Amino acid sequence: LMNMIIMSGIPVQYMETPTEYEAALQDEYRREHGPNASLPNQADCNLSSIAASDLLEELKDSVRSEAESDCLGSGEDVVRNTAYWSINAWSDGFERAGLKKKKKGCWMITIDFINPDGNSTSNQHTHVVALGRSNASHTAAVNHVLGQIVDLRKRTRRFCGITGKWIYTSIGLLSYSTDRVERSALLMTGHLGTFGMRSHWAAGMNELRLPVCNDCFDDIANNFQNNPTPTFANTVCPRACCDRWDMGSATASTTELPKHYPKNRPNPDTGDAPKFRTVFMEEVKPYRQHFDWLVEGVTFAYKNACSTNRSTMWFKQNVRDFLRSMGVNKEVQDNVCRAAAAFKANPNNSLQFIPQLWLLGIPMHRFINSPMHLLFHGIVKDIMDFCLAFAKKFEKGEQFKTFVNEHLTELESLGLDWCKLLEVPRTYWQAENFLGLARVIPAIFGLFFEGGYIPERGAIASKSIQQMLNSLHVMISALMSPRLSKDADKIDSYIKVFLSCCHRASIKVYGPS
Repeated sequence: LMNMIIMSGIPVQYMETPTEYEAALQDEYRREHGPNASLPNQADCNLSSIAASDLLEELKDSVRSEAESDCLGSGEDVVRNTAYWSINAWSDGFERAGLKKKKKGCWMITIDFINPDGNSTSNQHTHVVALGRSNASHTAAVNHVLGQIVDLRKRTRRFCGITGKWIYTSIGLLSYSTDRVERSALLMTGHLGTFGMRSHWAAGMNELRLPVCNDCFDDIANNFQNNPTPTFANTVCPRACCDRWDMGSATASTTELPKHYPKNRPNPDTGDAPKFRTVFMEEVKPYRQHFDWLVEGVTFAYKNACSTNRSTMWFKQNVRDFLRSMGVNKEVQDNVCRAAAAFKANPNNSLQFIPQLWLLGIPMHRFINSPMHLLFHGIVKDIMDFCLAFAKKFEKGEQFKTFVNEHLTELESLGLDWCKLLEVPRTYWQAENFLGLARVIPAIFGLFFEGGYIPERGAIASKSIQQMLNSLHVMISALMSPRLSKDADKIDSYIKVFLSCCHRASIKVYGPS
């Protein structure tokens, strides 16, 4: 597929190219778009994030080490004479709607390349590479596709249809996006439960300490008057009473050990325990997962489970609770127990217990939440339901629907491609409908809560909901807007302000419990 893309002359946005090849691309681009046209600025198009810059350095390191091991001359010369580009992967299942929902749906993986023209819907830049039933296991297909993507890092000679020349390329995976449920299954990590509430973290949730305290929220709100983009980065609560949504802070709260967490001395032949998961711990400290850490943990558990010394041997319950504290899912826990039992029965048995995906060399942070699922099918949908439930609490549910639908219907009558809306309550809403609602939710929902429909006893809660709606709008605007890597701290702040407003609104509506 990569050879076909380049040979066919389909334009692809490179992260970095040799000087002479860049000049040839410029000439071809001007022939297509006019003599005064120029290729989009790399910094604006493809190196606009820390992730893209990190990927470029990874590809260069791979090419450099490959050149030195193959004695191809100066590694730096080989790096300069290679063109680098990125691809993005996405997978999801599709279920039938309505009466046909019981019938089997389909599942697919796609990969896409950045189009230098900025057309994100080009049919030349998105390709389906795997297709199957949504209720089947996709592990083998995902491992196969990702294994081939990893092989694309190797410096390979390909013919370019745009310039009519042979070029060397190195290609890497920038992101793999999917919904939270599928990503947990894909990464073999825990989904929800005590230690899997937050993706990519092995930690419990302290609902009292994790959110910002009232004093911190007031400080942040006051700072907005002087600075419209205050930052949470590298800040702590001056009163040391909250974690400011930072699970990795030095003061982050810990969680009680699982009941059967191993506490006996490990077998000295098993090596060192993974960081923050020793057998002598008294509490579980939050830790950001990465594949090397997970591999170290399951290997450590396997070796202790293989011990024949009853004073150091781990039983199934010990293995399960140890791995559960690391945010490892039940399938991997079972595989470790099964492999250890097979080894005890016959030392020549060597069952695979480490997921293949963990060994491919792709960083875990490249696996991200799809914005469609996280923001629109997730957050916006829940906010809409929350507002409707609040109105119903005061027996104003029908008035809320009538008021909101009147405005939504009027907007829909305009036929705007970028704001497609349906009526509430949500029935057969798609992501584009939640996206359209996100554009207007502070105005329409806010008008209702300011219009005197809610009784006086709900005024404080109503004001908190308006804060939540406004912070939601700001957060989504920031996330969906083009940005440079220097804006990462600001976006992080917008997210944490939104979380704080959600937390406060929830307390005002439902109480602190």
